[in-house]
Amino acid sequence: MDKVRFGIVGFGNMGTGHAKNLLSGKIENGILTAICDINPKKFELLDENYRDQVKTFTDAKEMFLSGEVDVAIITTPDNCHMEQACAFLRDGKPVLLEKPMALTAEECEEMLRVQKETGVMLMVGQVARYSPSKIKMKELVESGAIGELTFIEGEYAHDY
Repeated sequence: MDKVRFGIVGFGNMGTGHAKNLLSGKIENGILTAICDINPKKFELLDENYRDQVKTFTDAKEMFLSGEVDVAIITTPDNCHMEQACAFLRDGKPVLLEKPMALTAEECEEMLRVQKETGVMLMVGQVARYSPSKIKMKELVESGAIGELTFIEGEYAHDY
């Protein structure tokens, strides 16, 4: 089976995290083939062992027109999400979009409209919903064990 070619748009903390996973071999049928960031200095964050294997772009449109990518991972600032996601979807490329999906409900609705129009997969990276603590909270709320929910406040800490 051919490997699925991934491209990452936005090469900050989230983008480099996705790159590490793809380059580690944890994604058996996936390979990182392209990264894009408006700041070319960010390409220095790419492990030097892979710099010859991964094409770099400073324009997302150039990346999706390059033919180097089967799936796009978008980790750019939130205000870029709608335009970039819709462009990849219209080009037939599935999109994994980092949260939040967009700045407004209207932008979210537009992405969903394009997804339905194209039939191409659009997914938002909401991984915390599968953590054991979130699953337990959901069970407690749905079972009524903690009474009627009227207010909730939360804090999310990394590396706990």
